[in-house]
Amino acid sequence: MKIGSSDKILATVKQVTGKCILGTTSQWDNISEMVILCDNENKQIVPGQELPVEVDRVDGDTVYVSVTRAPYTRFVWPGDTVELTPTHFSEDGLSVAEHSTSSFDVVHVIGAVPNETVVVKILKIAENTAVGEAIETHSPGLEVGDEFSITVEAGNSVGTNKEGAFEIQLGTQAKVKADVTVKITNLDGQIEADIIEPGILPVPGNELVASVERNSTTAFVLEGDYAIELSKPALVTADVNVRVNDCGEDETPKATIISYDDAVPETGDIVAVWSIAGEARAEPENGTYQVSLHSEMPVRTCFTVEITNCEDKIEGKTAGIGDLPISGNQIKAKIEKGSTRAVAENGKYNVLLPSPALASGVATLEIDSPPRNDSTEAHIASYDGLIPSVGDTVLAHSKSGKSIAKPVDGTYTLNLKKTTPIGTRIKVKIINISNKRINGTIVDQGEIPNEGDRVRADVSYKKNYAKSKDGYRIDLDKESIMADTVTVRIREVTGASIYGSITMYDSLPEAGDTVNAVVKPEKQIAEATAKRYEIHLEEQTDSSGMNDIKITSVGDKIQGEVVNKKSSGNAKNPLDQKNLDNDIVSRGYR
Repeated sequence: MKIGSSDKILATVKQVTGKCILGTTSQWDNISEMVILCDNENKQIVPGQELPVEVDRVDGDTVYVSVTRAPYTRFVWPGDTVELTPTHFSEDGLSVAEHSTSSFDVVHVIGAVPNETVVVKILKIAENTAVGEAIETHSPGLEVGDEFSITVEAGNSVGTNKEGAFEIQLGTQAKVKADVTVKITNLDGQIEADIIEPGILPVPGNELVASVERNSTTAFVLEGDYAIELSKPALVTADVNVRVNDCGEDETPKATIISYDDAVPETGDIVAVWSIAGEARAEPENGTYQVSLHSEMPVRTCFTVEITNCEDKIEGKTAGIGDLPISGNQIKAKIEKGSTRAVAENGKYNVLLPSPALASGVATLEIDSPPRNDSTEAHIASYDGLIPSVGDTVLAHSKSGKSIAKPVDGTYTLNLKKTTPIGTRIKVKIINISNKRINGTIVDQGEIPNEGDRVRADVSYKKNYAKSKDGYRIDLDKESIMADTVTVRIREVTGASIYGSITMYDSLPEAGDTVNAVVKPEKQIAEATAKRYEIHLEEQTDSSGMNDIKITSVGDKIQGEVVNKKSSGNAKNPLDQKNLDNDIVSRGYR
């Protein structure tokens, strides 16, 4: 240690003479003689005694000091002891502790290490900094071999422990902020340590989880959010496990993918894939990788492959033909009645049929030849229930005077051997099915009404015809007054024409009923909400919107009157009424 003017130090008496007191100089680097000035005539001073002194001046290699401490002082002086715990090393290799007193704020300790609790004898005080010597240990400090979890900032080679109590010198500069585990290797003047668990630091050998996109050589470490360069393109878009190979100071860390976990298949796996039309590649139903195939696929469709290689690329061979357009393969396709075009369900590629389809829906097709000119030739192997079988009896609607019928349930057309006098619901037995038509014979002509019969039918609002429950049309003598299920009395049957009159509406209101309806004053009518019919209002009204209407008569038309005004364009504003009430109160009428 060096000393200078005004420093306070602890001097050790070397020799006492009648003229002066000399102090030892072995611990001070810049002097060879110390002269201690004292005003007590040296009577109580003996060699070996320690005295707190203040440096008056330094003259060459001789220092002149004066005993300065007064009795009962509250200041900490050289020679006093303090207990403290150093946190780090100073540049000159002494451990340092913060210790605030009236005389100093920081103590540099000889003979102690960080994190060690020691009793220190103060040797020197200069400019709020004291230098002392550890004379007693209360608890041990850091030792070589100790392990700590520390935090290191990006760009730093110094880390701090979790409590921030001391700093540790690392052998490498951190590229990113990280929590790491270190082992102390040296405590000689500074705390040095090796990283034993690097956390997310990109150090050689460290294994990390990174996010990567297929065919890219750049990945991003998940927790650290920094880029790494891969040794070869990734096979999949996913989170993968990588091992760091190299980490130059100014370079992007380099790494190798060591595991895809379950993101890619293994050799021998059977995987469902979708082909890419016109390419020798396919994509899995579940996953983001691609499978290289032995040959191009003419269409996009679904099939299975067996994985044969998973190294630099994923390769596979066809395991199950699925919906591939291969001769003899059966596929599901959407067909339209009367069209020779179909569309494969899986892949949506076009299929050409030899003859128009008999029905619409999804059927089973058998491939006749591979694709050419953007179409694949196939024939219908099975309609899969879209058409009946020979011998089946089906319900159908016939057309008056025509030898065809439409099934009640189905999209096909029935060709009949004879016609029916009216369009009605009939039963047809299937006698023959070819590629072009479905033939049948009528086994039950259904109910053909006679004059005077009463039949059930459905009618729309303001229509002059109804449709019977058996499917034939009945021409009415009057327009209907509401949309409803009705009873019709047959008046005449002439050839294919049937005439009748409505005798009863199932939901017709009766005189005296009150119904909700929307009033339209400009037309002098109201429209019922529950059933679609009009009520002709007997009196002029300024009401509009939803109102209660009382039915007054039911005949060729429904008549009624407004009995409860629920919404009116002429209703008073509630605020106007409130103002009127206030005005009445203010005039004393209440």
